[in-house]
Amino acid sequence: MQKCPQCGKETREGAKFCPGCGSDLSSPATNPDLPIAANIPAGDLMRRLDAGQMQGMFNKRVVVEEGQTALLFLAGRLDQTLGAGSHSIGNILSSRTRDASVVVFQTSDIPVDVSISRLLTSDPLPLSLEFRLSLKIEEPMRFMTNLTGGAQFYTAQNLSAALYAPLESGCESFINARSIHELGVGESASRDLVLSLSSELDQVASRWGLRLISTEAVRIQCEAWDDITQTRTNYFVAASEEHAELEGRKRLFDVLQESQIQTLAEETLTVVGVEQRLSLWERMRQAMLAKSKGEVQTQAELEDLIRQSDKDSLLKDDGFQQLRRTMAEGKEDQEKSRAFLLRRVESEGEYELQKLDLGHRFGLSRERLSFEVASARQEMEGRWDLELRRVEVEIEHQRRLNEFRRGQESQDQESGNQSRIGEARTRSAIAGMERESDMEDMNGLLDISERNKEIKRRDEQERQLFQLEAERSRQEMELRNSEHQVELSIRESRAQHSMELERIEALSAAGIETLIAVSGPDQAQLLAQLASTRALSTCSPQQILAMQAESNPQVADALKEILTATAADGQLEQYERLVAELKENAQTSREDYQRNLITLNEMFNKALDSVKDTAVAFSSSAAVARGPATPPQPDLRPHAAPNGTITLMFTDIEGSTAMNQRLGDVAAQAILRDHNDIFRRELGIFQGFEVKSMGDGFMLAFSSGQNAVDCAVAVQRSLAAYNVLHTVEPLLVRMGLHAGDAIKEGDDFFGRNVIMASRISAKASGGEILVSSLFKEMTESVADLSYGEPREVELKGLAGLARVYPVSWEEV
Repeated sequence: MQKCPQCGKETREGAKFCPGCGSDLSSPATNPDLPIAANIPAGDLMRRLDAGQMQGMFNKRVVVEEGQTALLFLAGRLDQTLGAGSHSIGNILSSRTRDASVVVFQTSDIPVDVSISRLLTSDPLPLSLEFRLSLKIEEPMRFMTNLTGGAQFYTAQNLSAALYAPLESGCESFINARSIHELGVGESASRDLVLSLSSELDQVASRWGLRLISTEAVRIQCEAWDDITQTRTNYFVAASEEHAELEGRKRLFDVLQESQIQTLAEETLTVVGVEQRLSLWERMRQAMLAKSKGEVQTQAELEDLIRQSDKDSLLKDDGFQQLRRTMAEGKEDQEKSRAFLLRRVESEGEYELQKLDLGHRFGLSRERLSFEVASARQEMEGRWDLELRRVEVEIEHQRRLNEFRRGQESQDQESGNQSRIGEARTRSAIAGMERESDMEDMNGLLDISERNKEIKRRDEQERQLFQLEAERSRQEMELRNSEHQVELSIRESRAQHSMELERIEALSAAGIETLIAVSGPDQAQLLAQLASTRALSTCSPQQILAMQAESNPQVADALKEILTATAADGQLEQYERLVAELKENAQTSREDYQRNLITLNEMFNKALDSVKDTAVAFSSSAAVARGPATPPQPDLRPHAAPNGTITLMFTDIEGSTAMNQRLGDVAAQAILRDHNDIFRRELGIFQGFEVKSMGDGFMLAFSSGQNAVDCAVAVQRSLAAYNVLHTVEPLLVRMGLHAGDAIKEGDDFFGRNVIMASRISAKASGGEILVSSLFKEMTESVADLSYGEPREVELKGLAGLARVYPVSWEEV
């Protein structure tokens, strides 16, 4: 007995046709089984096939190729593992085969690329890392249980997203503990990073039924803002040679000088919150992409995803509620809900990037920056409804297209089956005919009939496809019209925004008297109070009490008691005389009144100094009695002027990076020691303070502007003498000076004036001293200096142009 390959019915030996389905048993099968790999698109690691997707019309079979394995499930339970080769599943007419499904896995080596972004070094500086991993599925059942679930397919992109969280966690602890210089030393940092990740990745891979074969840190890049192109640019910090040459990009240390890297770190410090939120949105995006079938389907699952991603609790309640509302837009359609949520997460990430760009463009102009950020948020929300509609249209179009293709495939399969059955039955019917011409006539009629049916079927398919494309074109036109309306609204909003900015800038340039004159009664009163508050902001508490003492005897008595506690007897009489004069001369001119206040301030400071000297004397004698003690920490107070003003100097060696590469670390360090000795010798002479050393430069502080510029001139002269003796490797140092108030924290200074001094230094050339216009005005009358022609320069992160002056130190 032989079996029909199509329906499985047993027939007698030697039969030419099957009595059940009419298939030709004498000819080879017309639909040979294809390898099951034909059903797995490139890039898929797993795909589930039901009985309808298997080969064979009645008898279902699969062929598993080398480098693959398959699991056979019957009624949802694992039946057996299918190795390489051809496997018969059974007849489709049996319930056992109808309930069967086969899950095919790619068991050859799987290359996976993973990119981790927005990690901060200890400086801090933003880094992005790219890895190339090679994995292999060793336990298909565990892989399916822990990663794929009930999904129909699982791709390399899904696996890359799943690996993002453990990779980011391991990289974060490694990168946070190291500076940019430690990471940029050869390839050792990349090797150390891979070694630190290997153990953790091995455990994760084993838990998912995978084996980690290799891990490679392809490249480490640092993001920096380009002032010329007004864009973010990535520079290599570390990379394998082949990838560096292939990309053709420059290394960070070849492009930016030490002072520029320090400036970049200061700028990053001001936007750490934005960098952290960017990391949060990327983690959420990757967590959603890791779910191949979109498991975020309920509010509880959404909360769980956010809790796992938001490890620093950065997402506020209103942000979480916005995500809930976005998910609810899909109603009961889980595919739409997931797509809407994913697009919202991507939009929030794009908005944070825009905030980062705005921060670089407008720098320290906080009012302008706040205005621009609010405008960017408004534009994003204005486009959001349009984004939702576009995503929904894409989903609906893809669904209709998939439904059409499934119908087309079903019709093609049914047509093929009917054609084969009809052909077999025809051969059986005419097998006994004697005349060969009758058979030819019959076959000709059947061919014509089949061709007519095929033409009609193709025409119907083309008509349906045309309708789909026409509907898509109509929806696209509607979307373009809506987008045009939104853009018009945004342009109008931008125009109003620009007018408001111009108005604010015009008002900020006007004096307080002008503002009071053009304002209404209520605003004028507030502005007058503000002007009074500003006038008093530079006065000490004793000066304010002295002004009140002329009209209030109780305040005069309180001031007297305060001065008694802090001043000597002889100075107290002078204070009493000054207070009495203030009472008697209430109508004195403003100039005389101001001079009295200045005198009072100077005398009060002298009184404080005398008390301080006495305390120091007693403490010194006590220290001598006790013996040696630990040296005190640096006191920054002497380096600020009595009015709170401090002079800051930033220095930087021109071409220091190239010198290091040219001479090597040992010789370059010897030259750097000579540079440091010259600076520290002159710094002691001119009573300056070394705030910090920045590798190839210094940040210095002075209480006197004259001392600061004299020190700068003395250093340049010493360096000039040094260069006469060292013509091969001369030291060319650029210097920048600025004066103003600064924020003191510990042993360091911070604030706008610190950044401005740093920016001025970056604009100088080797051997040049540049000062701000404010510093020049402060020192012009006391310092015997001459200046070169002023230059209008743009200082990074500061709005508008700044005027700087070169000091003609050779002529001093």
